[in-house]
Amino acid sequence: MKDVVDLHTKAMDLAEQAFVSKLHSDFIGFSKLSLEAFQFEKAAADLLINSTDEPNRSVLHRSAASLAIDCKEWREAERLITRALSGEPPVEIAEELRDLLQVVYFDRHLELKGIKLDNTELQFSLAGKAVSHGTVQSRFVIDRLKSTETLFLRTIERKQNRPFREKGKAEKNLTDHVNLYLSVPRAASFAVTLRLGEPTNQLFLPGLNYKENVIDEVITCFDLFNKSEDEQLKERIKDPSYYTNFVALAKSIAPDGENIDLVGLTALSGSEIRTVKLTRRTKSIALFNPLHISIQEENKFIVVKGRLEYADSRKNKAPTIKLNDEEHKKAYTIQVPDGMMSDIVKPLWEEAVEIEGHLVGKNKIKMSDIRKIEA
Repeated sequence: MKDVVDLHTKAMDLAEQAFVSKLHSDFIGFSKLSLEAFQFEKAAADLLINSTDEPNRSVLHRSAASLAIDCKEWREAERLITRALSGEPPVEIAEELRDLLQVVYFDRHLELKGIKLDNTELQFSLAGKAVSHGTVQSRFVIDRLKSTETLFLRTIERKQNRPFREKGKAEKNLTDHVNLYLSVPRAASFAVTLRLGEPTNQLFLPGLNYKENVIDEVITCFDLFNKSEDEQLKERIKDPSYYTNFVALAKSIAPDGENIDLVGLTALSGSEIRTVKLTRRTKSIALFNPLHISIQEENKFIVVKGRLEYADSRKNKAPTIKLNDEEHKKAYTIQVPDGMMSDIVKPLWEEAVEIEGHLVGKNKIKMSDIRKIEA
């Protein structure tokens, strides 16, 4: 057992050094140290191959598989995970191992496999029960692609320091640059290349070389969002309306954990391929609510269901909607946080929805979240 502990300790020391290298953008050092860490951890796992010492056996195999993923040693990761599952791992660890196996398969799909991207393109991938060999049920991809297109547009507006546009259409010279073009879907998981439109008769937007900045900015924000690094994301998206808007759109793209398990983005940043494996589940994401909530109101959390009716987003007035709660036969006026009316609430018009918020009057709610009720 001492040999196992010694090998594991060396592996963790090297993994920590690899993490520091990655923080300093030393990707060559990261790859080298990660490979060394993996080799030591695999050697430790090999010593327990026939052991019944649980959870040590399965935990060590899980750790070695994670390091294999860092090294893009997909086949080794697959072997280690299946070997761990062939034993008697605790239920929680077995679930983590199955999730890790999904990541292994999805990481393979994130690779470009002969697809060449430029700085105006990214690969968008989906995996889960709703996905078969290169196909996916349309309702799980169309809304996500629409949200992605909107998110790009909002990113350009934010990077140009424009005030958040609560209503109305974006300027044509902006929308021309954000029309997404889709490639033919590719097999394995569902994967397409998205390309930002670039009108031939226009130069880059003033003050923003979107070829170099916009996709990279979106990937960076998604990475922070996926890691739940909310304070860093707020620091990057300082305007509360833009921040709320980004989180709400990202939530609509995120996997539901039932039909879609993983959403992947692969893009070119300079000469480096960047990937984000979006695994943060929709149900675990709480929308940031910029509306002031008093201590008394905090204790009046409420969930209502019904069909969206009526909207008022007049200037100098907080945007509101009305919802008839069909179960309780009650009509509510709902105050919508800045950044949500146009892109999040409006597309749900006349749909059956579930709204979370705080009761601030007899029939008035300050909304914190909204979701469509699937038929």
